[in-house]
Amino acid sequence: MRCPYLMIVSCVLLAASGIAAAKHVPAAAASSHGQADPARVGAHLRQSADEVRRLQQDVARQESLSRQAAERLREQDRALEQLRRQLQATRGAAVTQNQGS
Repeated sequence: MRCPYLMIVSCVLLAASGIAAAKHVPAAAASSHGQADPARVGAHLRQSADEVRRLQQDVARQESLSRQAAERLREQDRALEQLRRQLQATRGAAVTQNQGS
């Protein structure tokens, strides 16, 4: 059950990183002197660090939601198993009662 959730998270991360990469100007963009502008590089690094932090938070949130969903599914599976056992017991009692009549 976890596989679909992990695939969704992976797809979201890939899409987000692709979008982020398309939005950003390369950090080592050369100035008129042929060297990287330190201010631009610093700004790009801060922007990249913020994006990484945001993506990490998104992943943590998705993982938490995935764990919660998995726990709900386990609870539902337990409830279904209990209902199956009750149904089998009821059917067994009905068969026994019909044979005894």
